[in-house]
Amino acid sequence: MFFKESSDEEREHDEKLMKYQNTRGGRVRLQSIVTPLTEFDHPEKGDALYVMVLALALEKLVNEKLHNLHAVATRCNDPQLTDFIESEFLAD
Repeated sequence: MFFKESSDEEREHDEKLMKYQNTRGGRVRLQSIVTPLTEFDHPEKGDALYVMVLALALEKLVNEKLHNLHAVATRCNDPQLTDFIESEFLAD
């Protein structure tokens, strides 16, 4: 259930970002992505624990990218984007 709820939350975030970009006059272009090769079997941690380690690493990466986007918006003096990022994503 954890991964289903996480997936739903990330999809909501994606939709918010696309809607925001369209509102600001941008254009969203979705492209196909190739599924990365992943080995979910880890000899020391086991399958389930290793999957959780990967999920945590991905969450940290996404959080870092959001902070980077926030920093760019701050440098570019874009208070609407900084507020959007803070209220919709960094508050989680």
